[in-house]
Amino acid sequence: MAGYRAIARLMMAAVLAAVAGSSFAVDAPRTPVPKPPKAAKGTECVEPVADMRRNHMIYLEHERDETVHKGIRGRKHSLKGCVECHAVPDPAAKGAATVRPFCAECHRYAAVRIDCFGCHAREPEPRTAAATPTPTPGKSP
Repeated sequence: MAGYRAIARLMMAAVLAAVAGSSFAVDAPRTPVPKPPKAAKGTECVEPVADMRRNHMIYLEHERDETVHKGIRGRKHSLKGCVECHAVPDPAAKGAATVRPFCAECHRYAAVRIDCFGCHAREPEPRTAAATPTPTPGKSP
C-alpha cells in the first residue's frame, strides 16, 4: 500500500510539473529574446525581417567588398542605409545617434563580437593590439 501511494505521489508531481511547464511556455518564451530598438525611420526593411536577422552579415560583407574593392556605392544593402534607418541615441556616444544600440542588442544575445564601429563611428575607437589585424605571411596589407 505504501508503494502505491509513493507511485501516485510521483505521478501527481509529474502531472503538476507538466501543467506548470506548459502554462509557462504559453505565457512566456523559455529563453528571453533580444528586443532591439525600433527603426527611427521607415516602415519596413529592404528585406523581410526574418531574412535580415539570418543573412544581414552576408549582405553587409558583400556590399563592403563591392564598395572597397570595386568602388560601387549606394546599393540596396549598404551600411549607410542601415544607419539612416536604425540609428538611435547612444549613451556611449554622448547621445549621438548611432546603430550601436540596435546592433548590440542581438549581437550580445548571440555572443557575436562586431568590430564595424571601431572605424565606422564619428569618433573611431582607439585600436588596441588585440584589435589590430595580424598580417598573413606572403600577403601585403
